[in-house]
Amino acid sequence: MKIDPRIKILYLVLVSLLAFTLGNTPAYCLLAVQALIWAVTRTPLKEARYLRRAITFILLVLIFYAFFSGNREFELFKIYDINLKISISGLLEGLRMCLRFVTVLAASIIVRCGTSRQEFIEGLTGLKLPRTSAILFDLTLAYLEGKDKAGEGEERGNKKRGGNLVLKRLLKGELSVLIEMINSRMAAAKELIADSDLAIIFGLTIVVVSVRFLKVAEGFPLAPGHKNLVIVPCLIAAASLTRTRFAATQIGFVSGIINFLSGSGRFGVFDVLQSMTPGLTVDLMIGLTRWSRSIFVYGLIGLVAGLARVATVLVLSLLFRMPAEYFALLTIPAFFQCMFGALSAPISKYLVKNIKI
Repeated sequence: MKIDPRIKILYLVLVSLLAFTLGNTPAYCLLAVQALIWAVTRTPLKEARYLRRAITFILLVLIFYAFFSGNREFELFKIYDINLKISISGLLEGLRMCLRFVTVLAASIIVRCGTSRQEFIEGLTGLKLPRTSAILFDLTLAYLEGKDKAGEGEERGNKKRGGNLVLKRLLKGELSVLIEMINSRMAAAKELIADSDLAIIFGLTIVVVSVRFLKVAEGFPLAPGHKNLVIVPCLIAAASLTRTRFAATQIGFVSGIINFLSGSGRFGVFDVLQSMTPGLTVDLMIGLTRWSRSIFVYGLIGLVAGLARVATVLVLSLLFRMPAEYFALLTIPAFFQCMFGALSAPISKYLVKNIKI
């Protein structure tokens, strides 16, 4: 029986909300329902491998609950004056929270595996997705699938090699490669659509999606947030050069959905939120500072956008009711996200100045 993709999307949203609001027993039942649906829909067991992307986060939850929550009554070991104890009650509470998270991840995998990209977009359109976003999705998916619709005939292998070449040139400081990539996508889009703003957004979306999918190469910064050096300037350029409302947010939304459908994220449906929040931040701040193209303004916007990217983990941490010590740990990735966001200012200014409108 074929299920309307709109129902699947609404179901995923509902599960994500209920998983963290229900009591323990109903939450366990919700997890059991996901296991049952997994079996009924014959979702391949190999898809469970995507759960390992969240292992680091799950382990952190368990560790912080065990050591910083409740009374540490269980002694792990004692060496001289060092007495390491954990809280069994805290560990169990952390495990319960992790099971809620796994419920959301399982629902995400079930919906993703049971819905094609095109069906997912049709579902979003049926839920009143804005027309510009629908067209943007269509063009982006056509490009990613190697169709001629976006004016490209390259095969996936060529795209991958091209992506690595782009990365190498960027590492050498050749910012012109971004302009070349954006302008070529814009030119292809303009052959299909009359909206020049949408063509600009499409060109920038392709860059953002490509950067998200590129693996870290040798010599590339390993600190979290390094991709902000390219992503944030693309968001700023979209918000600065177009009259489309929430242009940067749309780029974040489209790239987040594609990231979700590809199974590349760590937090399931929450990855869409992680992609959208920097775009929304950029849209709002550009709206307030549109009169200025100062590199310092772009630096400030990049810094706040970097902080917004940490918002998803912060929201999850609040849902998990993590101990205060965990939030202190979050300052490390937040620092790097903000740092790379701020350092992207020269690239932002370069893109805004050189993209052909």
